[in-house]
Amino acid sequence: MQQPASLGKIQLVEELQPSFWKECGPVLMPIRCDTAWTQNTKPQVTGLMAIPPNRAGAIGKVVFRLIGLGEKRLGDYEGEIETFENEGNFQRAVAHWPSELAAPGTYHLLGIVYDKAGKD
Repeated sequence: MQQPASLGKIQLVEELQPSFWKECGPVLMPIRCDTAWTQNTKPQVTGLMAIPPNRAGAIGKVVFRLIGLGEKRLGDYEGEIETFENEGNFQRAVAHWPSELAAPGTYHLLGIVYDKAGKD
C-alpha cells in the first residue's frame, strides 16, 4: 500500500516539547529573507523567522546562519524576537546583515533555534 506524498506522517502529543523542534522546525518556525528596494543606509538583508504563539519563553536565542554554496560559513546573525501583533501574540525573530556579504542566490540561509540551556 502506498501513501501520497502530500499526506505526511503525524504524531499527536499532549504538549510541544523543545525536543520536537528539530523534526518540526521547518513547519513550526519557517524562515525567509528579503532585501528592501529602498533603504536609507548601505543595503541590508533582513532575515525573519516565525515564532509560534506563546513559545518565545522557551527560546534562548535565534541565529540566522549564512552558508556559501561551497559550504563555507559566511556569518551568524542573532535575531531579536519582536511582537508584531498583540492579539494572538504573534512574534518573529528579526536579524539584519550587509547585502555585500553574499550576492543573492550565492548562499543558503539556515535558522537555528536554541533553548534556554543553549541546546539547538
